[in-house]
Amino acid sequence: MQLKYYLKENKLKVSDIARTTFLPYSTVNEIINGKTDIDRVQIGTGLKIADACNLSFEEFYCMCKQSNNPPRIQNGEIVIKNKAYYLVYHLNDSDGELYLCKVNNTNTRYVKEMAEWSIESIRKEINDQKSKQEVEAWRIDTI
Repeated sequence: MQLKYYLKENKLKVSDIARTTFLPYSTVNEIINGKTDIDRVQIGTGLKIADACNLSFEEFYCMCKQSNNPPRIQNGEIVIKNKAYYLVYHLNDSDGELYLCKVNNTNTRYVKEMAEWSIESIRKEINDQKSKQEVEAWRIDTI
C-alpha cells in the first residue's frame, strides 16, 4: 500500500504529522507523496514520520518505496533525485544520466514515455556517430 493511501485510510493529515514531528510541512509532504526518495531522507526524519503514522520504520520505508517506484524501462532506469526524474541509461558502451523533468502529478503520468523517447534519441545519436566514424575511416582508406 502506498503511504498516502494509508494516511487517508487512517484519517491522518500531512499537517498533523508535520506538527507532531516538528518537521516542515513541505518536507513531510514531499516524502509522503514520493517527491523525495526515501533513500535520501535522514534516518531521524524517517523515524519521526514513521512514529507519527503509527508504523514501524520498516513498514514506513516499504510504503515510501511503493510510492516512489518509477516505471521500468529497457536499457535504463528512472530515478528520483532532488525532486526531479532522471534517466540513467546503459546503451552499448555508453552509460550516462539525463535530466527528464520535475516530479509532479502530470509529469509522473508521462515520465515513462519521456524516458523511452530519450533512450531512442540517445541510441540514434550513438548510431549516427558510429556511422560517421565508419564513413571517415572509409574515406581515409580510399585516399
